[in-house]
Amino acid sequence: MFGFLKRFSMVGGGNGNGNAAVEAEARTVLGSARLFPRACDPDDGPRVVVWLGPRQNFIYSPEEAERRIGRLWPELDLKQVQRMLRYLGARVQAAIEPERVTERRSWVRDWATPREKE
Repeated sequence: MFGFLKRFSMVGGGNGNGNAAVEAEARTVLGSARLFPRACDPDDGPRVVVWLGPRQNFIYSPEEAERRIGRLWPELDLKQVQRMLRYLGARVQAAIEPERVTERRSWVRDWATPREKE
């Protein structure tokens, strides 16, 4: 599947920008990456393992992500690499932050709750 995108990007992709197909491939792979939050390190803070596929996993840091993206997609220019880094960084940040769960209030849920007398 990815071989077609590489051949397509070498031809130019039909729009004059040969890197557009490679950038789309990178965005697809990073978008489908699995993120596994791990226990926090007292010195470095939260850790997230990024799994891109078999034998393509790493503990996220901006430097390591830039190295991996540059190695996997050497055709990307600096601006595109920075865009991919921001995208992956946003996904990692979303994986670290706990989801906010708001307690819904309604008469259906509150009817059996004992109320304090004032």
